[in-house]
Amino acid sequence: MQNRRAQREEQIYEGLLRLWTQNSDLHTITVQQIADAAGIGKGTLYEYFSSREEIFAKAFLYRLENEFSHLEESLRKTQSFEERLKVLLRAADRVLEMQNVGAQVLAVCSGETNELEQFCTRMNRSYAQRVEELLALTVQQGVEEGVLRKPESMRYAVLAMFSGLTGYISYRRAHPSEEGVEQDTIQVLLRSLR
Repeated sequence: MQNRRAQREEQIYEGLLRLWTQNSDLHTITVQQIADAAGIGKGTLYEYFSSREEIFAKAFLYRLENEFSHLEESLRKTQSFEERLKVLLRAADRVLEMQNVGAQVLAVCSGETNELEQFCTRMNRSYAQRVEELLALTVQQGVEEGVLRKPESMRYAVLAMFSGLTGYISYRRAHPSEEGVEQDTIQVLLRSLR
């Protein structure tokens, strides 16, 4: 029964995610449209979720989880420190894509205080720790390759990596089509960690 429920919820999330790619204003997406996109009846949708806001919040977390799983898998497959940096920068580009949707989800959920609180709490708690772990593994890869010196504090090295990626995201937001930013960011990260 639980497996069927998880499959149905995933079907609903995927339907909503398809709607997100077609519609830039999430406020206009209705429960009926979500049900239609998922290939189920509107009443069936309410067997799984109590509100439109809950569907939006959980679908965004579902997409975020998929992005993290993809990132973790991509990092596992990389062979070098520099390739790991490139994977992280590509993930940062996807973060830019998701920020607009995340802001809209927050706005949609703003009337549902409980949904909004749960949404923010889950995002902050689980993903911050996972990001730290991925960055620490990347720094460790650089140390093992001899590209980076062993940091006195892994916490500092992770913070430097995080700051560099955050700077990259901010710069990309303001200059989305500028070329060479990825390579420049890699050089800045290398200098800050050597």
